[in-house]
Amino acid sequence: MLRQVLKLFSGVSLSKFLQFIYFFSAATYCSKEEFGSYVFLLTLNLICVYPVLEWGTELLINQHTAQKDRAFFSNALCWKLLVFPFLFLAITTYAVYDEGFTWSLAILAVVLILFRSLEQSSYAYFRGSGHVEYEALHLTLSRSLSLGLLIPALWMGALDAFYIFLFQILGSSISLLWVHHRFKTFGSIDPPDREGLRRLIQEGFPLALTALSWIVYFKIDVLMIGNLLDRTQSGYYEVAYKILELTFLIPNVIMSVYFRELVLKQGTAEAIRTFWKGAIFLLVPSLAVLLISQLIVPHAVDLFLRPDQKIVASVFSILAWSIPVCYLGHLTTQMLVVQGRRKTYLAIMLSGALINVLLNYYLIPEFLMDGAAFATLITEGFILISTGLVCILLLYNSRTLA
Repeated sequence: MLRQVLKLFSGVSLSKFLQFIYFFSAATYCSKEEFGSYVFLLTLNLICVYPVLEWGTELLINQHTAQKDRAFFSNALCWKLLVFPFLFLAITTYAVYDEGFTWSLAILAVVLILFRSLEQSSYAYFRGSGHVEYEALHLTLSRSLSLGLLIPALWMGALDAFYIFLFQILGSSISLLWVHHRFKTFGSIDPPDREGLRRLIQEGFPLALTALSWIVYFKIDVLMIGNLLDRTQSGYYEVAYKILELTFLIPNVIMSVYFRELVLKQGTAEAIRTFWKGAIFLLVPSLAVLLISQLIVPHAVDLFLRPDQKIVASVFSILAWSIPVCYLGHLTTQMLVVQGRRKTYLAIMLSGALINVLLNYYLIPEFLMDGAAFATLITEGFILISTGLVCILLLYNSRTLA
């Protein structure tokens, strides 16, 4: 397991570094108005489009593929192609007529979300197959292509929200097609079928609602800041949150590999030991990352960002305290999926999303962006405590019954 973690970490860390450079280059050299529009429109699509496209398939593909069900991946791809035209028409129309964006920008935003969803499904298939190196290769190649397209635009001084979207789409699409062709992944899966789609819709519905609530409590603050304050402030907050997301590389990689271990040990005498071992794997690095980030980020903001973006440091100093909470939350939330408690997971996430929206509504007008950061911290604590208590009770009750 450690070898797989290190293999995936080496590839993903490079791709995350490239993505980090891409995002912060765009944030620094694009006007604050254009960058704010990019962040707001991307977040709108993440909340309204991505959960329907994904439909809980990332975890399900990983789980079913690990159990040698080779048709589930193709059924998931079929689902995305069926629902995308309806989502495309609805979200682009809303973005143009209600939010005032141009058609070209609205179309690029929803197409980017489609490719991000295809990426996540492909990653899940690679993980379930035990070939995490395919994921690392795609990530590195796609982010390199996007950054390679961005750099000339920076030199020409022509960067705006349109090109920020376009370069990401080109990088993701070219790399995704090449990786699947190179490793002949489509030759190893069964074609989609009606019964498989029915099963996907049934199993994925609770996870789709869960994903929606998860994205809401992570991203609704960006939209609410844009509406309650202005879209420029949305851009600033997203910069702070992107720094936080960079620290999530470690738990993402660990759980990408460790999820398969949880599935295989579920229902055995080793399930409890596997859970607590995962908690240690996540807690120790989280405390180290918290300390290092609190020391380094304020100096990095002063050094690399524009003077008008200095407020990012104070927002991040609040968000950083959620690092240990989020690291452990990766384990407890995915453990509920392994235990078959998707409805419980859904109920907790919906409650967390509601709490987050209410907190943002009252805290943002009073404390501005800091209020959104406090709301995120409180909500993530609620999610961890709730999911942790449920999965631990289930683990020990199953041992007692055994």
